[in-house]
Amino acid sequence: MNATITALPRRRRYPSDTTDTEWEEILAPLLPAPASTTPTGGHPEAHPRREIVDAIRYVVDNGCKWRALPSDFPPWKTVYAVLRPLGQERRTRPRPRSAAPSDPRRRRPVPPPGHRHHGLPERQGRRDRQPRYSRV
Repeated sequence: MNATITALPRRRRYPSDTTDTEWEEILAPLLPAPASTTPTGGHPEAHPRREIVDAIRYVVDNGCKWRALPSDFPPWKTVYAVLRPLGQERRTRPRPRSAAPSDPRRRRPVPPPGHRHHGLPERQGRRDRQPRYSRV
């Protein structure tokens, strides 16, 4: 299978675009191999990886909405689909030790005596409530 992309590369025109040196020496080696080049195979990529990375950098640099991505980048849904798993991976990492719940700086304050929530049991949800109307 041929993993090359036949589309012509986009012209570099934004300050957030990667330079050739950045791409070849820093970013390209960090990305996993395309699925079409692995033994299990996969579809060839529809858009060059460098353009997707440039689109992510454009959104981060300019703070624009995904749908406001210029038309010379790949479609915003494609770019977002590449970036989204990276954010989920970040959220599943274990908490740093200093931010653990046992840290006294991170505990919720206990309401003072006489406060409306002081001494009340925590609600478990809707199951502990009585039905509003009796069924006939």
